[in-house]
Amino acid sequence: MLDRLRDLLGRNRTPSRLEVAPDQVWISAKAKFNGIGKEVERSIANGTAMIALVAHFPDVLPELERIAAGYPGPGSVRAVLARQLSPEAAARTALAESAAIDLIVAEHHPLASEDAQLVRFAEALPCRSRIVYHVSLEDPLMQRFGGDRVRALMDRMGETEDEPIVHALVSRSLQKAQARIEAECTGHHDADSAGQWLERNLNQ
Repeated sequence: MLDRLRDLLGRNRTPSRLEVAPDQVWISAKAKFNGIGKEVERSIANGTAMIALVAHFPDVLPELERIAAGYPGPGSVRAVLARQLSPEAAARTALAESAAIDLIVAEHHPLASEDAQLVRFAEALPCRSRIVYHVSLEDPLMQRFGGDRVRALMDRMGETEDEPIVHALVSRSLQKAQARIEAECTGHHDADSAGQWLERNLNQ
């Protein structure tokens, strides 16, 4: 996925201040959101100054807001829509160069170009940043493109509900799905969910 984002941005390398972590793929949506909660705990323990829980679509935002509400202590944990994160917004972020921000993203957008917008935001930040995607086999993108193959791989590897899979095959499947959608989409109409976006923007 990182290679795909680099290609879209026309850059040869990711700046040293930005880390794009491997996708974390979970069997179910419930397990995914539990995994996001644990990711927040790790980030807080590591002293991360700000944690953004990012949704591409509004239907995911309430669950992220619920997770964020559970961490009222030191550090800032916020649930936001990806469209709120622009390079201009990054430039207004009052963080020191020595600080760090984690972007924990709860879904891939069907279009890789939309995922790339988060990279542009992170690159414009004045501090170190990290992006990690958590997805589940129940996500519309995975259900429609390659979810069965990934589930078979997880079964062979003996993965359980509480364990994510991190595997190059999964990243390649997601890249292929996004490339196919980029080629086949008939528009870019707004939607409240990934499933609705696919219905509105792809020929059925």
